[in-house]
Amino acid sequence: MMMNLQPPCNSSALVVRDEKAASRGTGGVVLDALPYVEELDPDYEQYSLSLIGQELETVVSEAAQGQQSADGELEHPLMRQILPSGHKYAGTSDLSSSVPSFEGRAPLASAAYTALVRHRASGGDETRPKFEVRRPNPIAEDAPHSSPDDLVSNLEKSIRTRKIEHEQERIRYANLELFQQFETPSQFTSYNALLEDGYVKPMKVALDVQRLKVDGINATRMEEQQKSIVKIHQLNSKWYSLVDKNERLGRAIGGLEAEVEGLRKQAGVTSAVEDVMDET
Repeated sequence: MMMNLQPPCNSSALVVRDEKAASRGTGGVVLDALPYVEELDPDYEQYSLSLIGQELETVVSEAAQGQQSADGELEHPLMRQILPSGHKYAGTSDLSSSVPSFEGRAPLASAAYTALVRHRASGGDETRPKFEVRRPNPIAEDAPHSSPDDLVSNLEKSIRTRKIEHEQERIRYANLELFQQFETPSQFTSYNALLEDGYVKPMKVALDVQRLKVDGINATRMEEQQKSIVKIHQLNSKWYSLVDKNERLGRAIGGLEAEVEGLRKQAGVTSAVEDVMDET
């Protein structure tokens, strides 16, 4: 029996064809090579969500309890990695070395950290230190060393800057008024409902349809493969039986030929080849 393995056209499945069965008009056995598409176990999803919820509860509880520092401040735990507690600064006159510099790119943050360090070093009772941010005034700073022409140009530049800032604030307030008038909570609710109706629900419907198709394909594959397994076992057992029969027939033919040759010698019958050799 000859078996031919070939993939069908436009498919990833493997077809086992029996030439004798093909001559009789019967088809081959389709072996699907694609794996089944299994759905996610909902227990794993719930387990991961429970872990996330537990982590969130831990963070919220730590934030609610707070971590009181040595000088009575309520601060974030990561602040200890940036600035140590206040008792380290006791008796220290130079506090600038303990403040992050930010390479001069964050003056507000540097001022805030400087005020925090001073507050800790002084041992104040306020939970939030106060710090002042001064806007640079080039006119006042350069007044003692500037000529009247420079002062006039600086004044004109300052007026232009203030006009630009005033225009920015005016536009900002106008946008805030428009936002308060039109972007109401009900408007956001309607936007959310529109998104759910336009995107979320159709995606859920499409997902359900795809899952039904996948389940149908899996069921069909499983049914076809279960049917094919029976036929494969039958063909396998038939092939082994034919191989065994062929071996037994070969041994029987060899034994018969040896037995016939012995009988011929006993009867004095020679073969045609021996007669020709005797004549020559």
